[in-house]
This record gives sequence, structure tokens and C-alpha cells, in this order.
Amino acid sequence: MKPPVGPLPRFMAPATYLAARAYRLGWMIDVRRQLHKGPARIEAPVISVGNLTVGGTGKTPICSHLVEALRDAGANPALALRGYGARRSQESDEALDYQATHPWLPLLVGSDRTALADDALAADPRAFDVLVLDDGFQHRRLHRDLDIVLVDAMRPGLDGDLLPNGWLREPASSLRRADVVIVTRATGDTRAVVDMITRFRGRGPDAFCRHQWAHVDVHEPRGAMKTIELSEIDGGRAVVCTGLGNPGMFVSQVSAAGMDVLEHLEFRDHVDYGSSELQRIVDATSRADCLVTSSKDWVKLSRFEEIRRL
Repeated sequence: MKPPVGPLPRFMAPATYLAARAYRLGWMIDVRRQLHKGPARIEAPVISVGNLTVGGTGKTPICSHLVEALRDAGANPALALRGYGARRSQESDEALDYQATHPWLPLLVGSDRTALADDALAADPRAFDVLVLDDGFQHRRLHRDLDIVLVDAMRPGLDGDLLPNGWLREPASSLRRADVVIVTRATGDTRAVVDMITRFRGRGPDAFCRHQWAHVDVHEPRGAMKTIELSEIDGGRAVVCTGLGNPGMFVSQVSAAGMDVLEHLEFRDHVDYGSSELQRIVDATSRADCLVTSSKDWVKLSRFEEIRRL
């Protein structure tokens, strides 16, 4: 039995190991059911961006880059996403983030992305001419013309176990289904992750990328917002607040930008911020010069007056 190297504590090893075996059985049953039905097709090409592990691997910036590149090439893309962490799917942090950064982009938000795409095209055949799936690798119900899989160089997780004894959502051998494998956050020595991908896929990754801030949006207490370059950041003591799947790179970028991180308030991925979280943020920020958070978190936090006054 492998000790858990996943999201749950090590002392839960016997339970997580058994749970992972049950998870694998359920995964196999679901795959057979989906393969028996066969994937549905829509009247547009489909590009999926996904991963094999839970937690952030950089899907949002890759999807953003992809839809922008498609639009620049003359296409009319739409984006379909599950919409995690919201009472109503249109209020998910991911959907709100895309709406803020890509107001021109048609969003299809919900669990049945095949039906959403069919309905959108039935209502308007020119609604979009290519569909990008955010986190679509496990969504086999919809045929895709290109499957892109991201592997995080900082936490690949491929040589671990299935959930909840490891980080894997499906076996690492599923990499063989991918048309393109991209190693994200490839800032250091990537030989280990390349060897891992080669072992499970039969060949290495197709591309490498690293995430780097282009600028910072500064929101001032009176509601004004300005965009500044990284070179304009003049140090300062920061409290970092994240509700991300894998916030390590985000925190390191705050330090790299020249800020002194006093505290990192790490909340669960897709956290629905409430009074207890807000109080922790306000208390911590009272000892700092600024609060630094991701755009995915800001679209939720900015709705609260006590945050806008910081």
C-alpha cells in the first residue's frame, strides 16, 4: 500500500487506499457506459483543455490564450465550463472571471455541456464556430477534435494513486488519449516530469510553458482601479489570499514581484467566501500594506463592502 501523497492526511492511509480502489471501480464503470453510448457530436469543432489531477494546473490561462488566439485567427469561439463552486452555475468564480476578462466570449456553463452547445447552436447557428472545453478531458460524452492535457511541473502527481489516496482523477495511462501534452509551470529542471509523461504516454510532452504576471490590477479603497507594470511595484508588506487548487506558484510570484508576504490565507479551491473568511482577511490585512489575490478570487471578494474598503 502506497502512503497517500494526495489531498488527505497520511494518518488516513488505510481508508484513502480503500476509497481509491472504489473510485477506480466507479471510474471503470463510467468509462464503459460512456464508450457504449459513444460520444455526441455538435455542429462545430471542439477543443478540450484538461488534466489528470485535481488542483490547478493552469487551465484558465491556457484557455484564455486559446480563445484569444482563435479570435485573432478569425474564428468565433465559445467556452464551455462546468461552473464549480457556485449556488448558481452562472455565478461560478471561473465564469465570473471569464466574463470580466473576456466580455466578448460566449460562455456555456453547466454540467451537460453537450446539451448546452446544442441548445446554443439551435437558437443561433452562428453563435460560435469552435467550442473550447475548460476542464474537458474527463467529459467523454462530447466528441472533441483536439484533446490538450496539462501536467503541472510543480506537482505532476502522475506516479501517485487515484483520489483520494493521490491526486489522479483517472489512471496516468490515460495520457495516451491526449493529442497534445503541455507541461505547465516549467520554471526549473523538468527531466523528472518528462520521464514520467514518457513512461505513461509512450512519448514525451509536446510543449512547455511557464506562468508569469504581465501586469497587476490595483483596486483602491474608493473604488478606482488602475493597471500597473511589475516594475512599478514598490515593495510593501502583503497578505496573500487564495482559493486556488494549487496556490504555490501564485504566492511565489507575489514574492518575485518584490513584496514581503506576511501571511498566506489559503482557502479551499472555489471557496464560497462568507463572514468567517472575510473576518480573517480583514484582520490579517490590517497589519499589511495591501491584500493580493487572484482574479478568480477577486470577482467574488469584490462584492463585499468590507473588502472594497481595505
